[in-house]
Amino acid sequence: MGGSFEYVRFFLDYGGGWIDQGYAGINVHDIPTAQDCTEADEKPLSYTVSLKITPQTNFCSKHVLPKVRALLSWNIVPTAGDPNFPVTWGNSMECHIQIKPLVLLLEGINEVETAKFVGLAVQNPHLTLEQVAVLHPGGQPFLDKAKANIQPPSLGIAELAQLYKVEDAKGVSSAARFGTPFIHQALGASPLAINQHIEQWKSLGLQNWQELIALLEKTSADTSYEILESVGYDYNRENLTASFRVKNKTGYSGDLCTAGSVEYIAFWADWDNTCDWDYLGTAAVNVHDINDLPAGGLCYTGILPYDFTFRHKGCDTPNVVKLRAVLSWSVPPSTKDANKLETWGNLLDAYIQIKPGQVIGGVQPIINILGGIPVDHIDDISGRTTLGAKFALNQVAVHPYRPFGGIVTVQGPLFVGNMYRIKVTNLTQGTSDYYKDSFTVVGSSTSFPYVTYTVQNPDPQNYYNFLSPTQNTDILLANWVPQTEDKFELEMEIKGVFGVFIKRIQMDNTNPDIVLTINDGGNCSQYKKGDTITGNYYVKDDNLFDFSLSSSFVGSAFNKVQGAPIIPVNPLTGVFNTVSKPGNSFELTTDVNTAVPCGVITLVAGDRVIQDSVVERSYVETQYIICLQP
Repeated sequence: MGGSFEYVRFFLDYGGGWIDQGYAGINVHDIPTAQDCTEADEKPLSYTVSLKITPQTNFCSKHVLPKVRALLSWNIVPTAGDPNFPVTWGNSMECHIQIKPLVLLLEGINEVETAKFVGLAVQNPHLTLEQVAVLHPGGQPFLDKAKANIQPPSLGIAELAQLYKVEDAKGVSSAARFGTPFIHQALGASPLAINQHIEQWKSLGLQNWQELIALLEKTSADTSYEILESVGYDYNRENLTASFRVKNKTGYSGDLCTAGSVEYIAFWADWDNTCDWDYLGTAAVNVHDINDLPAGGLCYTGILPYDFTFRHKGCDTPNVVKLRAVLSWSVPPSTKDANKLETWGNLLDAYIQIKPGQVIGGVQPIINILGGIPVDHIDDISGRTTLGAKFALNQVAVHPYRPFGGIVTVQGPLFVGNMYRIKVTNLTQGTSDYYKDSFTVVGSSTSFPYVTYTVQNPDPQNYYNFLSPTQNTDILLANWVPQTEDKFELEMEIKGVFGVFIKRIQMDNTNPDIVLTINDGGNCSQYKKGDTITGNYYVKDDNLFDFSLSSSFVGSAFNKVQGAPIIPVNPLTGVFNTVSKPGNSFELTTDVNTAVPCGVITLVAGDRVIQDSVVERSYVETQYIICLQP
């Protein structure tokens, strides 16, 4: 059954009021309540929705700590721009977050050398930065300095002892806290190295070494600095998530201009309800001292990409799994024992419902998402979106019969250890070739820089390697840019595996053709206050969604518009293009008493195209400025 949808609209407040960021949703269903191996009810079920944003940011010397408000609403999308939307079924929550700072990449680098190096790189985009460094005299020192600027410095035990001297006296950040990573490192070293650590410890006047070790050994799951608050499953992206709260302003090994420290989160699953835990992987989040920590602390989320390809079941079999997350500051948690807790952190269990899907018994070519849309919502004949289509990664509704434009992403299961290729047939032109472009995928890491980038290049037979989910978090198989108006057929095959996955897609890469003409004889100041401005507007597009003609003149109004309606009609019934150029005529009567004599007439048109796999239409506009004479 179709079930229903839970929608979450997000708002950010940087101090000047709430700013709408958009919404995301997930598909939910009636799930019978069963019992787990401990005879506890497998409820509640924990879901996560995620939304990509482009936040305000600053350099490391200036913290950016906006407050987030999330509005949860069942089956009704909260109204855009309304942070106080009255939710019937659901609730709202708020928390401050920390935006990743910008990097002073070229700090301390000569401006002239910067201009030379960057100029050479821009003029030769086919070269890597390493190749540019070889070609440019002095390029290697320049590049080395830039790399050093990217990686912030890690503070040693002496620096941390000095940094936390005052806090230590107040009991805010003791040596047992900031010394944890150094103690663990020393205990794994040789006896000679341990003695050296002990001597350094004494010279800094820190707490007795043996007493600290005894304290750490008997301390388990201390949550006075950070605490894991929720564990879930991103139903759209099929990632595992765990959110935690940082509670103190210090105790995280340095501020944003340093390397800080790491909060590790290990994920475990009891797949078969046997009380046996399988280790799934560890996520990492970089944290720092924040001297202006908001009341209530800061909220962070650790994300673990995971391959659920062989874990899917049909929709007739609810797939509820018990999930565990183990939080540990600075020291990676165990990968062998799901019950082991380190000094700082805690564990949390939750029940998740894995998204139903095709039951796969082995490697086979599959494309799940094309152009941001699930392939089962792209018509097999027309190559356009169907009724009820939604973007796969956020469940934002899409109007039917949409073609595609710009970048078409190809996404599907990652069969690591295998290779795939994609044959592209232009059905309009009757030509075929293999996709062979290089493209970059984004991954994650438990160490600096935490985000990785891998360039995917085809082999001589146009095959690409499947990468792991941690290397390819968006399960991206291709970034295809057809740049035509044609219909295509994509065929995906896996090397050495029988079978081909086939899907058609219709492209539209031409923006609406619009022309705005004003009858002023080429003199933009011909009209006087109170005159009627006349002109024509022309709009033409094969997949027109809407268009509008507007004016910024205060007190003025269009009193005659010929032909097509200005207010767009339902695209299912058709939006009509204007008549041939110069197009439909219009009249605009101006206000004789206006105090603002200059204004703009604007023509805007949008096409109904899935653009760059992320939005369902794009707009073009043209303007004409007119200044009225007294």
